[in-house]
Amino acid sequence: MKTGLQIKILGGWIDIKSSNRLKYDEGPYEHRVLCYSVLDMIHVMVYDLHSASLDNYVGHVAPLYASSLDDTEERKLLNAAAGIEHWLAKGADPAKINFGVVTYGRSFTLADANNTQLYAPIQGGGHAGPYTGQDGALGYNEICELHSDWAYYWDDEQKVPHRISGDQWVGFEDVNSIKLKVEYAESKNLGGIMVWSFDTDDFLGICDNENYPLLRTIKRTLNSE
Repeated sequence: MKTGLQIKILGGWIDIKSSNRLKYDEGPYEHRVLCYSVLDMIHVMVYDLHSASLDNYVGHVAPLYASSLDDTEERKLLNAAAGIEHWLAKGADPAKINFGVVTYGRSFTLADANNTQLYAPIQGGGHAGPYTGQDGALGYNEICELHSDWAYYWDDEQKVPHRISGDQWVGFEDVNSIKLKVEYAESKNLGGIMVWSFDTDDFLGICDNENYPLLRTIKRTLNSE
């Protein structure tokens, strides 16, 4: 029997990369109202934590965990796990939280090509890619297609990769870091994964011998049990 009742899903985008990045307790509403009474799901955007538009130094777009090089309290909190833990500590229902991941990287032009470590000084954003066309950002597809010969490094503390060539530095997600983020979300019993966005995944299958490897890794990891 049809009742004419319409079911609607009310969602909210919670962006922890506000102008001050850590002041996600401030605003015209309380988290508890959102978490308990209003929203059906909360997309927690735990990315864009560092970029050339925000910082004058190198930082990864979406570190999962803190680094031993994080030398201030703010820096120690600028990672995905800290953002999620904050929401859970505030009493958010984990089943409502979707862990936000990206299919692009944030790039930098180093001030000194010999100083490539985290928090190294920068001149500005990295060179624009041919598709995204924006200084300081590269799609995973651009990294795979144009920059696969750049030196690859894995940060085993933050659990994320970056590539370097000369004075160009880009931090991004790959299949290894995405898998770890999905596993983290599952360990916290979160509702799911939110992706920004499909169009900058490696749709040609250059990096990982399959097209859309980041999206496929998310699906495989979620379906692994």
